[in-house]
Amino acid sequence: MSFLELIKPNLDTDGNDNITDDDIIYQDKHCCILNPKCGKGIVVCTRIPTSKKDIINREGLKSSEQLNKEGIQFGREVNHSSIFFKAPQFANPIDRTSIYTEISSSYDDIDIYDKIFIRIDPEKTYTFSSEIRTKAIYYRKYDTTILKSKKTVVDYLKVIKLNKALINSIYRGSRVTYDLFTSKAYNVGNRVEQYDGYDDYDINYHSEILITTPTLLPQCFINV
Repeated sequence: MSFLELIKPNLDTDGNDNITDDDIIYQDKHCCILNPKCGKGIVVCTRIPTSKKDIINREGLKSSEQLNKEGIQFGREVNHSSIFFKAPQFANPIDRTSIYTEISSSYDDIDIYDKIFIRIDPEKTYTFSSEIRTKAIYYRKYDTTILKSKKTVVDYLKVIKLNKALINSIYRGSRVTYDLFTSKAYNVGNRVEQYDGYDDYDINYHSEILITTPTLLPQCFINV
């Protein structure tokens, strides 16, 4: 092996590197979580209060519905049964040199200290558009409407890669809007109209992964 080969980053282009059933430690209808030590899949994160990190690392990460049942109130109108993780923000090749380069491949330079990280199988895990939850037109229809934006992480990454190419090709002053269901970006020029089912927030920063469990156990967490 040459010196150049030795120093070349270990890049995985899609996160699907010979994942087997033995690598899976949790699976539900929307998400497939891998053993944190297997070094496969894609690393994703969720933000937590830093003051609660020790408790979460000891007891697990709980849905807002579960916390509400335990008498812990957050003042939310809707307590969801799912736990929300951020979808990857970039469709870059994954640098497997270290856990930190893996994180950076999908999220760039983020603060790791207020995050919990897990590994997911990108072919068996799905993304959803988080801004659907904020739209008045979908009020009390969230549980059914959100499913219309469901796509595998693999397909989602293909879309945001195409979105980046579109954004890089258009005139700087043009407005871009995103289809909340397909995640595709559209150049709408100088038009200011807002359309149902579309949103101007970058879809790669406003997409999420749902884990439908009352408590996600610490065995799923990556030690960073």
